[in-house]
Amino acid sequence: MVVPGFAVYRPGRWLPLLYRPAFGAGLTERLRVWRARQLLHARGCRRTIMYLWRPEFARALDAFRPTIACYHIDDEYTFSEAERPLGESEARLIARVDQVIIHSPALLEKKGHLNSHTALIPNGVHYRAYAGQAAEPEDLRPIARPRIGYVGFIKEQLDIPLLLLLARRHAEWSFVLIGPSRLTGADATTFADLVRLPNVHWLGPKPVNALPAYTQQLDVCLMCYRMTDYTKYIYPLKLHEYLATGHPVVGSPIRSLLSFGDVITLARTPDEWSAALRQALTPAAGAPAAIAARRQVAQEHDWDHLVARIARTLCERLGPNDLSRFDAVAATTGVPAEHATESSRSPDQIDLHPPMLTTPKALRNISSNWFGLAVSIVVGLFLSPIILHKLGDDAFGLWVLVFSVTGYYGLFDLGIRSSIIKYVAKYAATRDYDRLTRLINTSLFSYTCLAVALLVLTGIGSSYIDRIFHIGPASVRTARLLFLMVGTALAVGFPLSVFSGVLQGLQNFHSMNLIQVAANLLRAVLIVVALDLGRGLLTVALITVVTPLLASGVYILIVRRLIPVTFSRQYIDRATWRQLINYGLITFMIIMAEQLRFQSDAMVIGIFLSASAITYF
Repeated sequence: MVVPGFAVYRPGRWLPLLYRPAFGAGLTERLRVWRARQLLHARGCRRTIMYLWRPEFARALDAFRPTIACYHIDDEYTFSEAERPLGESEARLIARVDQVIIHSPALLEKKGHLNSHTALIPNGVHYRAYAGQAAEPEDLRPIARPRIGYVGFIKEQLDIPLLLLLARRHAEWSFVLIGPSRLTGADATTFADLVRLPNVHWLGPKPVNALPAYTQQLDVCLMCYRMTDYTKYIYPLKLHEYLATGHPVVGSPIRSLLSFGDVITLARTPDEWSAALRQALTPAAGAPAAIAARRQVAQEHDWDHLVARIARTLCERLGPNDLSRFDAVAATTGVPAEHATESSRSPDQIDLHPPMLTTPKALRNISSNWFGLAVSIVVGLFLSPIILHKLGDDAFGLWVLVFSVTGYYGLFDLGIRSSIIKYVAKYAATRDYDRLTRLINTSLFSYTCLAVALLVLTGIGSSYIDRIFHIGPASVRTARLLFLMVGTALAVGFPLSVFSGVLQGLQNFHSMNLIQVAANLLRAVLIVVALDLGRGLLTVALITVVTPLLASGVYILIVRRLIPVTFSRQYIDRATWRQLINYGLITFMIIMAEQLRFQSDAMVIGIFLSASAITYF
């Protein structure tokens, strides 16, 4: 049925279907979209919304520029070998459109940062159709109760071996499967074994308008998915269709179902599935209160409400006048305001906008800075005499010399770290997550290249260290190993430092300071224990260089929790690199001056005197 004001355009046969070669498909699509735009213009339409469903439709944006473009993500396409190249093109499409709508929480976590205008709007149900009571279909009547049923496509995402095990274990139940099979290979063989069981009834595909009647006549509804990377991203359309009937629902604990644990039962192992199905067949599971709770959730996800949310989201992007008009129309058509904005029972939202600096947060940062500084001073005053006493003048002087030389590695930073801090703060505040992702990926790539160069430099430098500095013959091997150890750790630390820079840009200093305090205390304890056990300079150095790397690992975990970062080479670009360097050159001059001021003295003494002389200095 076509409602007034709604027209469907079909291209007809005037334009041939060209799908090969690729330019033919692109030409066909552009001409069709251009023709549709001309028809809209002829009808008096001056503003258009282009609604895209799949990544390959991105070419439509090249035909003409709509007022706004919206991309609706309802699936993860990159798991198919045939569609894997869509990953990069989809990322470009997401960044290009004005609005993105995503239907599952896991997809939001993975792709929501690519466009700051991203809304989570889940799948829904035609509530009145499924909550009603249709006549029992004829092919269901001979099937004995209780009926444990699944309605939908029978494909590889279903755990067919689990169904086979349950059907064999519970011959007293009837298992009803409704939908076409798309299984191949071993799954098809297992499915054939399944449907041969006397208590399993595969009724095949049914018309869409007949599905509510079949679903209503089940006793327990199934969503037995395999736990895979693909099923993590799905949001089953049947979830709210099942709930609308009021029947008990048992499902696998995939990501999108976790938010509905109070109205459905989640099971992992075969024993848990058996127990859950038994519980679902008890009178308590069919109590009026339980049925009402399930139907309440389904009613909140009625398509009328969800479509209103989509429409309101698009009107927000069009502008305040359109939003006001929508709210006025919604009020006259009886769509409640709370449903037009956000469902009261939508899946858990992902906060893509890290909190900016507030007064309590500033106080935490300041106090943690002072606390961290105090701990560092105390640890230094306590640890330095112990190290000097245990290692001796020569070893301690060698320690200071190597750390002074490798301290110049900081010059290779070129001020990139300061750029990271600045632009992370900027992009997080403006919620520009596309640029933030590019910044992090480009910084990681730059630092990784730098780390490789420093590893080569470290290898060369370790061979010549005894020729540059006055080091006794007995200490040459130790000096070379020490230089290799410290230089390698510093080189590896460059890429890892991106994440501490991100935390600073997000004003999360208190977390960094507490981690640094823990690392300093751990380092001090391990060094004291190692020296008491008679270990030497290399062990102390190993502890000293490893503890910061452990702290960096914790920084990575915190960053991944605060912002959903995607790591991919497609986000590495020259423009971002130039931006990093242009700003960083200013701070690079400051870094160079600081290095010359604080690190040169030990090097000069090491060149003209001896390592032990550095200790007395």
